[in-house]
Amino acid sequence: MIERNIVPNTFVYAILIDSYFKAGEQEAAVRFYKEMKSQGLEENNVIFDILLKNLKRVGRMEEAESLIKDMCSWGLCPDIVNSLIDGYFNDGNESAALSIIHEMTEKNTQFDVVAYNALIKGLLKLGKYDPESVFPKMIELGLAPDCTTLILYLTQTA
Repeated sequence: MIERNIVPNTFVYAILIDSYFKAGEQEAAVRFYKEMKSQGLEENNVIFDILLKNLKRVGRMEEAESLIKDMCSWGLCPDIVNSLIDGYFNDGNESAALSIIHEMTEKNTQFDVVAYNALIKGLLKLGKYDPESVFPKMIELGLAPDCTTLILYLTQTA
């Protein structure tokens, strides 16, 4: 595009990155992201959401984690930790998911209901969920279970 004097903006790059990921062309998608950065265009939440969703989907969790660390260093730390926990559990990497949870605990990072849902869902998938240990801890921390939490809890205690 640049060779043809077409200067894409962040919106155009977002479409290209997402489209290439959807087409199974992960390397091309990552190249467009790097090109966008080299052009001095600022990343935004749309770009980050596209990258995280797709990196997680294709199992490139180390890259997703690196991106999240960059985002947090720039002060753009949304509910991405939950995405990492969920991604690692989906990838079958229980130790990495639990390591993030342990790191959050050591840093006194407040868990939210979405983080607990990711933990419960991951442990359920592995057959290691103990509702008597996780659910009461949520209540103790003052977290109100949402519909997802209750469905996960009820399906395991019924």
